[in-house]
Amino acid sequence: MTGEVVRREGATINPRLPTGEVQAAGAGTERAVRGRGAADPGGGRGRSQDLRLRYRFLDLRREKQQRNIMLRAGVIASIRQRMIEWGFTRFQTPILAASSPGARDYLVPSRLHPGTFYALPQAPLRGPFVAMVAGGRPLLPDRPLASVTRRAAPTAPPGEFYQLDFEMSFVTQEDVFAAIEPVLAGVFEILRDYPARSA
Repeated sequence: MTGEVVRREGATINPRLPTGEVQAAGAGTERAVRGRGAADPGGGRGRSQDLRLRYRFLDLRREKQQRNIMLRAGVIASIRQRMIEWGFTRFQTPILAASSPGARDYLVPSRLHPGTFYALPQAPLRGPFVAMVAGGRPLLPDRPLASVTRRAAPTAPPGEFYQLDFEMSFVTQEDVFAAIEPVLAGVFEILRDYPARSA
């Protein structure tokens, strides 16, 4: 669109948009459609979740989604950096493991061994536990905000959530508080500076 940019007045002003106080208007304004999208996933109230997921590559372009991506990246980077500075050692943990007796795991079939399965970890802690017994150093899993898959009951919907994992041995409660307090303080500093605007 090309034309003269003028200031909006009264009820036509939209404070929720960066350009909500101006518009292109006048007899000389030209409009041309360069391409039409198959759908607008939007993201506002009333928008179909299926539509947003179908056009996820468009939905992720929205300003709110971009800010959420950057917020998550900042929080994870802050947690990792502060815990490494405290003395934690990053430890690689596997995604696929043997299923635990009695656990309601999500199973992944093995192509090499038909009829057998790997399990997605309900909480990827077994590796760090073994390493703690072996060395005793404070450990930070490779994914400190671990993605945990868990089924609370056979009929429950799929569950995935995130938890902060770190392992320490031969420590007191005060040692744990001393390790985690600056980490949480850093997270709240990031959240404090996070823009509260909605898109």
